[in-house]
Amino acid sequence: MKRRTGLLWSAAASLAFSLLWPAPGQAEPSSAQALQLACSETQVSPAVLARLQQHWQPQGPVLRQQVQPRKGLSLRCETDATLASDAFTLHSSPTGFVLRASSLRGWHYGVYAALEQLGYAFWHPFEPVKPPVLPALQAHTERFVPALKQRGFSHHTMHPLELAHVLNGWGPGGPEDLAGWEVLLPEYDAWLEWLVAQRQNKLEWVLLEKASWADFSRSPERQRRLRELARRAQAFGLQIGIDAPLALEQQNGWRLIRKPGAPTEDKAQLLESLDWLAACGFDFITTEMGLSEFHHGGAARMLDWLNTAADYLDTRYGLPFMTKVHISSGQQTSDFRDPETGEPLNINFLPYYADPRVGTMPHTVQIYSLDDPAPTYGWQNFSEMLRFMRFSQRDQPDRQMVWYPETSYWINYDINLPLFLPVYAQRRQHDLQLIQSEGVALDGQIVFTSGFEWGYWLNDLLSARGTWQPPAEPGDRDDLSAMLHQTLAPFGPARPALQQLLQDTMQIQHQRLILGEVNGQRPDPVARQNAMAYLAGQDTWSDLAALIRRFGLPGFQTQPERDSFAQLRSDPLIAARFRQHTLPLLAATESDFAALFRRAEALEDQIPPHVQAYWAEIRDGLAINAARARFVRALAEASLQQQVRQQAQARRWLDQAAAALTEAQAITVRRSRAYRAGLTRLAGRNPNPTAYSYGYLWQAHSLFFWLRDWQQVAARNQHPCLMNSIDPLEVALPDPAGDWRAGLARSLGPLLGLKDCFEPPLPGS
Repeated sequence: MKRRTGLLWSAAASLAFSLLWPAPGQAEPSSAQALQLACSETQVSPAVLARLQQHWQPQGPVLRQQVQPRKGLSLRCETDATLASDAFTLHSSPTGFVLRASSLRGWHYGVYAALEQLGYAFWHPFEPVKPPVLPALQAHTERFVPALKQRGFSHHTMHPLELAHVLNGWGPGGPEDLAGWEVLLPEYDAWLEWLVAQRQNKLEWVLLEKASWADFSRSPERQRRLRELARRAQAFGLQIGIDAPLALEQQNGWRLIRKPGAPTEDKAQLLESLDWLAACGFDFITTEMGLSEFHHGGAARMLDWLNTAADYLDTRYGLPFMTKVHISSGQQTSDFRDPETGEPLNINFLPYYADPRVGTMPHTVQIYSLDDPAPTYGWQNFSEMLRFMRFSQRDQPDRQMVWYPETSYWINYDINLPLFLPVYAQRRQHDLQLIQSEGVALDGQIVFTSGFEWGYWLNDLLSARGTWQPPAEPGDRDDLSAMLHQTLAPFGPARPALQQLLQDTMQIQHQRLILGEVNGQRPDPVARQNAMAYLAGQDTWSDLAALIRRFGLPGFQTQPERDSFAQLRSDPLIAARFRQHTLPLLAATESDFAALFRRAEALEDQIPPHVQAYWAEIRDGLAINAARARFVRALAEASLQQQVRQQAQARRWLDQAAAALTEAQAITVRRSRAYRAGLTRLAGRNPNPTAYSYGYLWQAHSLFFWLRDWQQVAARNQHPCLMNSIDPLEVALPDPAGDWRAGLARSLGPLLGLKDCFEPPLPGS
């Protein structure tokens, strides 16, 4: 971590002491509920002290312990050099806590572990839970040891998320909105605190740029704002990184090489960009290979860029450098060979041949674990990524490897439907156990996250806790059960039932959504016969790609394929196959999800008032799942009735779908009133630094994918450009206004009958 200057440290410490001590001449506050803190500034930083004061305020003051003991609880920090970095022990007694650690982060983690024992909880980053009454403490000692050295999150700012503005130096009004950016800084601080409370030590995000705001993207003012973000993270004891793609053109990525050309020109651009980033104070840099997620742009050139960047960052700045290893398929290079099979190398595995200072971040997508069926991205499962991890570490044990899974995907798939999918947390815990059982010793885990609302904070929280050795809990529980049991403590008497409800939800979602299991039978193949394929949404670009693949042409696939409503209506063979397995699966999913929602409703009277908001979020998540399952099943039934020309039956099923849609609208309106960052920014159409013209919950709030499905069945509108919500040229190109490819696409679109596909979406479309 970068050293803080004495001036900055002194200023921060002065701020903390001004919060903790009364000014001369002022009466000292009552100490009946005081927290007496016996920790030096090198043990608990001013940044954490300031947060602690905010949380403790309803109870009383936080006071530096003086010679004369006071009433109230105490928290004393002690050094234990036998503990590994980040590990800590926490001893509680009726009078307070003794916290032992050997590092700043260890003491920070211990402070938040003590708050948890007192009934505090840090679930959604923007809404900590504060207990109405402090519980009586019992004598207890617990040792906390990380299972992975590196633990953190990548806030995927290529999507218009909660922190996309502030992390890119924007205010709500754009890059010129300095005052608005400063207003957003407390949200960033809250996320930093959440990371510490979950015992993480790293954070990163994707840096963005666009030709339309080029004056800001590499300006000194933007550097100043990024340096401030780095300073704040480091004040919490966190290491901060930035993801800067090599030359990736899609989704507004800030490219290390903006205009690939001759090797000397490429190198000059690369080093200039790395110098700019290093001046921002980042502790590590990550990157993305390829010119897009599905086009690599030349293996030898890409490898040269990786090696040059790693060497320069190491020798000039001492900064680590890692690259994402993506799960896309169908890209091989004959310039390099797979070390196990001898076949042309999957281009994503190119870092195997890179300088050993190039760390790798193997990545998978969506809810699937490494050994689940995963009929997405052109694969049937993700075992190929596990194979890469095995042979890479076997042959290159000194190369850094950090696991990079997801707790939300966003596009068409989960949080923006919306769906509540705690199965993500279950599969992430399963992945860590599987990787360990395969003999792969990870250096860490950094989780790709795409939003906090609709209960996705739970996926993040449990995935973070999975990077620590499991807590010691009574009884024979697995690791996930133990983590849930500890996490849900503020729910008091409702905890056992809520824990069982969430575990059952995870298990049922794994069976229905991933395995396609019904009546104990799993289909073979799972493709088109799993419930996730039907509950997920479809948009113009997934429909177009599926249409291309039906003609035997290569088309990118970013979600599980399904039998379309048009196919059910028009193809008797597909309809017959669908009736045999998929329709019973959708019916079982509908029944299961409805039962889970009823169990949530039955808990209402047991929920303590101070966590009612969180229970309501879980309840609404289960309610929207049930409504989506009912809606999709009804549309499928209506399509099948249309196929056999039973129009009266089809109308009855459409009525059921309409009822489910009405119910979903009520749920989403209710939920939107509780969005922690506000409806306008999260679900409105406002300026943001991404390639999308709306907040990440706009489609969820408007039930965009539901309405599109409805049009496909009720109006029988199967045109792929139906309700296009994405300008593909804004997503694919860094400067569509000045790029001949954009002009050509917009000219050809009408000639191909695809005009609406290439036009920017209209507001409200």
